[in-house]
Amino acid sequence: MKTNKKSSFLTIVQAFRKVVGACPMYFLFICIIDLLLGLTLALNTVALDRFFNVIGKYITGEAMLARIIGSFILLLLCILANPVLNGISTVFGLDYERKVTGKLEKLFNQKCAMQKTACFEDTSFLDDINKAHEGVKNSVSLITGIVDTTLIYIPYFMIIGIYLYRLKPNLVIIIFLFSLPVMLSQMFKSRLYARLEDKAAPLRRECEHYEECIIGKEKLKETRLLGAYNFFIKRYKNK
Repeated sequence: MKTNKKSSFLTIVQAFRKVVGACPMYFLFICIIDLLLGLTLALNTVALDRFFNVIGKYITGEAMLARIIGSFILLLLCILANPVLNGISTVFGLDYERKVTGKLEKLFNQKCAMQKTACFEDTSFLDDINKAHEGVKNSVSLITGIVDTTLIYIPYFMIIGIYLYRLKPNLVIIIFLFSLPVMLSQMFKSRLYARLEDKAAPLRRECEHYEECIIGKEKLKETRLLGAYNFFIKRYKNK
């Protein structure tokens, strides 16, 4: 509800505090699952390479059959753990987002109720409320996405980076070349979406109002009694 502009970093920090504070123990559980998922993803690659290396040594007589069995069991555990942890992360992550979104929307409604009634006659104020309401839902997805990316891919790239460095130090450059285009594209999209949101908020709020008048259970009866259905459907199609 504040009109002063903040930096993206401060906005993310404030959103992070709100999202984590809503369900701290649940958030800790999600972090543990994501961290285990990142480790198993990296170990899957390492275990697969180790398995084939052991097979090669067994063919040349440098390794025993027991080493092949041990490498195969480790590889099998990593392969089985990946879909299980991925499924747990997805299911509980969506449930966590719903719970946190509900709590933040309750806080958002309480702040809206504290505003003066005359403010709701101002269209710019209503546009700000619409953008803030969309921001509540998107901020939860943003924070969970940052946490997932941090706890899954940072351990993954660290383990893979150490593994590649041990093979050949120059191979570590591949990780940076792979990550750089993704980082640049995300920075570009964040700037672009921020500008588009300012333009889209008034149109989105107006279309939502027309949808409520056309099919909403609270206003549908009044629209039919007044014979204004054709008016609203025409305005909606022209948007």
